[in-house]
Amino acid sequence: MKSVHLFLTSCLLLLSFKSALADQGKLLVTNEPSLWARNKLITSAVAGQEIEVEYYEADQDAFMLGILGLLQQAAQRGITVHLLIDNLHNHITAPQMAAMMQTPGFEIRVFNPVKNLDVFEQTYRNHDKMMNLDGQQMIIGGRNLSVDYFQTAGAVNYRDIDLFVQGPSAMDAKNYFLELWNNNPMVQAPFLNAYSQDSLTQDCDALAVSSVCERQVGQAQQDIADAQAQISDAAKNILAPSPGDTIDLQQKLINFDAKFVFDDPDKTVANIQDRFENQFIQLATQTVSGSTSASLTVITPYLYPTPEEMAMLQSLADQGVHLKFITNSIQSTDEMLAQVAYASIKPNLIAMGADIFEYTGPEILHAKVAVFNENSSAPSFVIGSFNFDNRSAYINREIGIYISGQDTTVITSNLQNAITGILQNAVQTGGDHAEVNANKMDQLTDPAKTAQFENSKTLFTLHFVRKQI
Repeated sequence: MKSVHLFLTSCLLLLSFKSALADQGKLLVTNEPSLWARNKLITSAVAGQEIEVEYYEADQDAFMLGILGLLQQAAQRGITVHLLIDNLHNHITAPQMAAMMQTPGFEIRVFNPVKNLDVFEQTYRNHDKMMNLDGQQMIIGGRNLSVDYFQTAGAVNYRDIDLFVQGPSAMDAKNYFLELWNNNPMVQAPFLNAYSQDSLTQDCDALAVSSVCERQVGQAQQDIADAQAQISDAAKNILAPSPGDTIDLQQKLINFDAKFVFDDPDKTVANIQDRFENQFIQLATQTVSGSTSASLTVITPYLYPTPEEMAMLQSLADQGVHLKFITNSIQSTDEMLAQVAYASIKPNLIAMGADIFEYTGPEILHAKVAVFNENSSAPSFVIGSFNFDNRSAYINREIGIYISGQDTTVITSNLQNAITGILQNAVQTGGDHAEVNANKMDQLTDPAKTAQFENSKTLFTLHFVRKQI
């Protein structure tokens, strides 16, 4: 099998999975604990260990620079650091990357750098989001390396959910990362140009324009020094939390069976269309049905299932499975084309009898979660990077963690509390085979947002190239 469609496909393939060694972990729902969990994961590493980090977006802000600084300090302590960022949303500058890569043990690579004008090839992105400490612990979920995911008072804030996990699944995730890092041809060294080691160490005396060469090298070295100072300052600030913001990763851990689920690490642009839909549909209809408490709850920022998934959902609905979807509204979305796509299939979901809730803000809903049979004695769920839409299904690389077993009641209850918090700022817009509260949603939506939604309808056919984070 060349690739696996992650959302539901991978986790449903594993619904019967029982780990020989149970994992432990905790949900990271609010922003501050999620930030300090990453801080703690990096600062607790010791010489001889490895830290694997991969994200879809690395923004140019104090949080991202602080994380870079912590990773550099780890490398200086004798820890091997591998940082993989999708090239499309990598805002780390060349001098900043050069400064990090001058540190022994710190290596940076990018996924699918721009090499040609093939639009289809450039839509293939690595949407993975993970920080892994030596195959022992990891943080996995929907947050990117951007302050927008860890604050509450910025111009743009995202509402998300991560999971801290320690145990065997963390080693599975590390092995996946290293296979991707070492063997996927889409993973390449960044283009540093004037800041590359070759450029910085060139023999200017051998050139006819040696003075120009020396000035260029001198300027590049100064840029790198300035970048290093900026990163070092950011690392100091991220190490100074406010009282009550710190988190002890070893407190209040919950036991559960966990399985890391993923796309084939060797999957490239040449085979991104390969899917395992037949087994996916078969397993979905077999695993979420068969009891009076059968249910499927999906929280996703972008809701646009594939035709095969729609058929699967219809089959589940026909069997009496309770379907519930929580997604962004026109008011809260950051991707209006995705909202237009969702609107096009919303009547079909309502016809299935699904309960639909639309988040109204003030943040942008970004959590990516599926809960199976939430009211049963052994509910299960998956958290990861995947959106329940065509792009995650067909194009992006995705990862997740599937939680199951007989000991999931406590952590599922914690997840339900998080979902309840989301629903407090949401309006039900579908239920009992009918659209509901349409007037209320109109009243809650900024007219400018409504106008943007209407204008986006003309671009709906280009939804496959939209940005998703």
